[in-house]
Amino acid sequence: MDNQLDMKVLRAIHILSTSGSVTKAAEILQVTPGAVSYLINKARKSTGSALFFRTRSGMKPNTLALELSQRYQSINQDYNVDGSALSPGGRAIVLSTPSILELLLTITLLNNENEQTQLAFCRPSDTDSERLSRLRNKEIDIDIGSRLSVDNSIIQLKLFSCDVGILVRKGHTTIKPPFSLDDWHQNSHAIWSRGMHFISDDIEQTQHFRALFEKQDIAFVASSSLNLITLCAFSNLVILVPTTIGKKTLNILPVQLLDAPPELQMRYECYLHYHHSFSSDHYFQQLLIRLQTFLQS
Repeated sequence: MDNQLDMKVLRAIHILSTSGSVTKAAEILQVTPGAVSYLINKARKSTGSALFFRTRSGMKPNTLALELSQRYQSINQDYNVDGSALSPGGRAIVLSTPSILELLLTITLLNNENEQTQLAFCRPSDTDSERLSRLRNKEIDIDIGSRLSVDNSIIQLKLFSCDVGILVRKGHTTIKPPFSLDDWHQNSHAIWSRGMHFISDDIEQTQHFRALFEKQDIAFVASSSLNLITLCAFSNLVILVPTTIGKKTLNILPVQLLDAPPELQMRYECYLHYHHSFSSDHYFQQLLIRLQTFLQS
């Protein structure tokens, strides 16, 4: 059996086990019946078990489903030992974001003695369609990253908008401020495999940027944004970063953030997405304010 079932799936199994109805479970979870079926089918594929069987009195859990329900209750109690409300429904809030933001947010929470938020970070999706699907089905509560397409069930907030900067290690052997196009062409680069959606209102500027971007001497492609920035800190590689993120890394890694030359000047916009069912949840909205304050400071 797959022991990596996430809390969203375990919670769906637990609620369906206790309610006996997909419709009732959907009402409790504040999702559609289709979303409940999606989570249960995901668990079935992962475990290789039917988990539930239909009876005249409703959906009945098998032995494995009951074990998973108990696992959910045990984990939930571990998250909330003193009985206080750590998040909606007394559980950890599941957040998906690039790994560098995961590190920066975690450091901020650890340094705040009054912070009691319980966050469970999960691996970001590979595609925007998968990001939307996980939000719709409440596999994750919050998604932070580039802007997703409009969806009636998803609310999006712009967290910040900033310029693009050049990140290099402190004491780089060949690059001295100001960073020039010659520096761009004469040094090797590292890029993030997911990519960052840099934008500009000027079409000619965008085209010029793309031409220069495609001419990079790419030495490494990193699947993790944190690995990308760490690699930059301990090598002579050059990377492009949103200045908001770049500035926050200066206190934790031996890097320096340089202004991009005019030919490479672009913008980056970061958005936070969540399911509309959390709109009236006071605890959740207070968390969003704290996240906005951190990322905009």
